[in-house]
Amino acid sequence: MSPPYLLALAAATTALAAGLARVAPALGWLDRPGPPRKLQRRPVAPVGGAALLLVGGALLLVRGRALDGPAPDGLAGWVHPAGLLWGGLAAFAVGLVDDLRPAGLRPRAKLAGQLVAGAAFAAPTAVRLADAGESLFAVAGFAAL
Repeated sequence: MSPPYLLALAAATTALAAGLARVAPALGWLDRPGPPRKLQRRPVAPVGGAALLLVGGALLLVRGRALDGPAPDGLAGWVHPAGLLWGGLAAFAVGLVDDLRPAGLRPRAKLAGQLVAGAAFAAPTAVRLADAGESLFAVAGFAAL
């Protein structure tokens, strides 16, 4: 991806997060202070993950990529769009549950959720590489990322 394209994505994500932060209080979508984890002085709108998810989803739609089609150019052909979609959804779900629980997720539960999100991200690409005849070592190495 070219730098101007990345800057446009960053600007879109920032603008969407700012807009969501304005409507979040009216929707009761706030992360309130409270021990042991939430040490901020006032309620904060936890909208960053939603903004990233929405802009990422829009990018997949705008680019016109089918879930079984080629990877976006800027990702050097390595990342399968289905991995972006399912990995992004899984990561968003883990973050949302962590934010909504008063004490957050326990460390092992959060790690397990993050591992599931990482597997969802890597699995479609690993399958694509295996189908392309790449070595099992390369597939396993990428999946471990």
